[in-house]
Amino acid sequence: MTLRTLFLSCFIFLFTTTAIAQTTCNDLVNRALEQTTDVCNNPERNTICYGNGIIFAQAATGVTLDFDSEGDVAPLSDFAGITHTPLDEATEIWGVSLMSLQANIPDTVPGQTVQIIVFGNVEVEDVEQNAFRFTTGIGASNCTEAPSSGIMVRTPSGVAQVTLNINEVEITMGSTALIEATLEEGMTVTMLDGTARVTAFDQSQLVSFSQQLNIPLQQDEEQNLIPAAPPTPAESWNAEEIAKVFVVYSALNRIETTPEESTEIVVTQTQLPTATNTSIPTNTLLPTVTNTPLPTFTPTPCTISTTRNDVITRVGPGTNRGTFVFLSPNTPIEVTGKKFVGEAIWWQLDKFQVTPAARSVNELWVAESEVDENGDCDSVIDVDAPPLIRPQPTAAPLPTETPTGLPIIETTLSPTSEFVPAVEPSIFISVEDDDILMGECTNVFIMIEFISAAFFDGPGFVADDTVEGPEWTTIVCPPDELGDYIYTLDAFSLTGSLVQRSVTIEVR
Repeated sequence: MTLRTLFLSCFIFLFTTTAIAQTTCNDLVNRALEQTTDVCNNPERNTICYGNGIIFAQAATGVTLDFDSEGDVAPLSDFAGITHTPLDEATEIWGVSLMSLQANIPDTVPGQTVQIIVFGNVEVEDVEQNAFRFTTGIGASNCTEAPSSGIMVRTPSGVAQVTLNINEVEITMGSTALIEATLEEGMTVTMLDGTARVTAFDQSQLVSFSQQLNIPLQQDEEQNLIPAAPPTPAESWNAEEIAKVFVVYSALNRIETTPEESTEIVVTQTQLPTATNTSIPTNTLLPTVTNTPLPTFTPTPCTISTTRNDVITRVGPGTNRGTFVFLSPNTPIEVTGKKFVGEAIWWQLDKFQVTPAARSVNELWVAESEVDENGDCDSVIDVDAPPLIRPQPTAAPLPTETPTGLPIIETTLSPTSEFVPAVEPSIFISVEDDDILMGECTNVFIMIEFISAAFFDGPGFVADDTVEGPEWTTIVCPPDELGDYIYTLDAFSLTGSLVQRSVTIEVR
């Protein structure tokens, strides 16, 4: 079963469990998000927009706040707090708002904002341009199909990274993240695309696409949520739960921003001198020449789109390339090139039309078989595929007299080398199906960052063991015998230390 098939299966299950009630619930969620994207499009910096449902706003001291219906917009400084109503199928109410924060984006990048959709049972307080507090309600809706309450944060394109302080947790990201926070379950950061660095108690963890991590929370003297411990290491997300929030992800990607200072080149029209009309004798007829311009053919650019929520993009053409982010449904993306892999066509996409987080990768591709084409796609040029990355160890291992038998990496700095502080490696490994029948194979997914070299091995694995980072997928076929088989990833950090991760596959 592939990752794409897993998501598709989740969606089929979610959409067929309780037909009439769930259809109504699904319509309510979609209407609320469509309403929000309509009335809150092109938001100004450092504002909150009333999107949908019932929202209770508390005005800052000395401020008269006009914020009681869809489409109302007010500056952040006018709010002391804002509370959203949870989804209620009976009254068809679901509180949704859009916050637009400048964060640490410089004024030299006009109009760019961090966009945050707040949905469901969420209370937000102490909002500034780069910091705020929020709490997610504990109560859940009976609508199993609806996304749980939370906030979804998207950083703008053209800005490398943005730093936010949320519940006194520092999050540096260039991506899209789902964040939930309760006293009982802590604050969860789930990456829908890109990568983020999460810091609390002076300790940081990296979390990448398809992963989530948690920060335990406690209350201070004023009952505010604050960190109780450093962030936990990243783990793979719950695919069934994350599938529900992609409707919010799609809505967030539909919201546009218009720069506050126009960067258009204004062409000044210069009036041509008026020609002097010289009379011609009436008995002299000049021939009239009719200039008929030839028709100009302008080809329609090739674009792709999909109506599905589970079409994944990759960093290169081919299923052996790393996955990055799902395409937003019903969103045309321009094609910039194509590549044949065997008999299959892969489209190279305009990566920034896919997601603002695409600045963290060189290219994004999608299989032709997964999408619909529109326009002059026959004229798309052939392009070269990006190379597969094969990281090498920083130095040769020492002789084998080491007690453990594991290689030791020596790092030598030249006299002119500048000292670089050690960076903790980020390693993620998961198996698509850890319970298979005898004779079956399965996929292993690996993501690494801040690694000098990595090698993968295990029973029955006969392919090249060098991991092609930063994202790598391989197939493993355990021996045709019943039992548990362990597959190990040996990763060497930038300073030469060995870090091991493993997965176990049961053959039955």
